[in-house]
Amino acid sequence: LGYVVVGNDSRSHIYAKMKSKACEEIGIEQKAIVLPEDTTQAEVIHNVVQLNNDPSVSGILVQLPLPPTLSMQAVFDKIRADKDVDGVNAFNVGQLAIREREPQFVSCTANGCLYIIQRYWPSVIGKRVVV
Repeated sequence: LGYVVVGNDSRSHIYAKMKSKACEEIGIEQKAIVLPEDTTQAEVIHNVVQLNNDPSVSGILVQLPLPPTLSMQAVFDKIRADKDVDGVNAFNVGQLAIREREPQFVSCTANGCLYIIQRYWPSVIGKRVVV
């Protein structure tokens, strides 16, 4: 697992440490890239591309939030679809939105919501919902 953390957000660093600990506990090798707050868009993308090209990395996460000077979607869209374990690049989001298509990965949040709906309301046909 390769993951990128950019900036000084303490919550991001705590969450990244939790991911690191979970990886260690179950034996997943990891590559952490921790970049300073003033990292440029090009530098972040360069690091994502390096993880894409690294055969020892099978999944990539970009820890949010990114500093406000960076485009989250521009970074997400540089993650290869087959390594996008959060399901956030345009391809995986698009595949998730189109019926009868399968994304490489589904976002944990979206997957959790679908699980809850299927578990507690197995039939939503005809129901009214607010999103």
